[in-house]
Amino acid sequence: MRGLSALRRRARSARGSVSIEMVILLPLALTLLFLVVQGAVYYYARSAAMSSAQDGALSASAYESGDAAGEQRALEFAAQIGGDGVLEDPSVEVTRDEGAGTVTVTVTGTTMSLVPGWDPEVSQSATRDIEEFTAPKDYQKRGNPYGDDPRYETRPMSQEEIDEANAEAGSR
Repeated sequence: MRGLSALRRRARSARGSVSIEMVILLPLALTLLFLVVQGAVYYYARSAAMSSAQDGALSASAYESGDAAGEQRALEFAAQIGGDGVLEDPSVEVTRDEGAGTVTVTVTGTTMSLVPGWDPEVSQSATRDIEEFTAPKDYQKRGNPYGDDPRYETRPMSQEEIDEANAEAGSR
């Protein structure tokens, strides 16, 4: 009997311990869950801002394209990929550095938050070289690599010049 009464006393002292453990552990578990979800939403918003900036930089760096084209494309892409709450109120800044030959597009916006009153801001930038057509490098350094041979002139030739160059080449 002695063992049975000790067991009953022990059972009485443990009453309510599960409730206390749940009161302590449940808020911690929910907080951890909300942090994981908030981190995932923030990461997705960063990815959306980066993709928008890259797409805008691609448009702005195209041959004979302007900053407005890059800004418009970045905003369109942000609206398309962002959806509701992912990338809200996006703003785009296009910076062109003619000296370095690059264009940088920065997309900034806010993302939804599970914490009331807190609006996390997301900002991502992408830089690309400005496309331009130039002469080959050895032509720029040494001039025309074929010398004064009229067959390799860069201007259009008349039919007389073509016939003369062909006759001269045939006599060699």
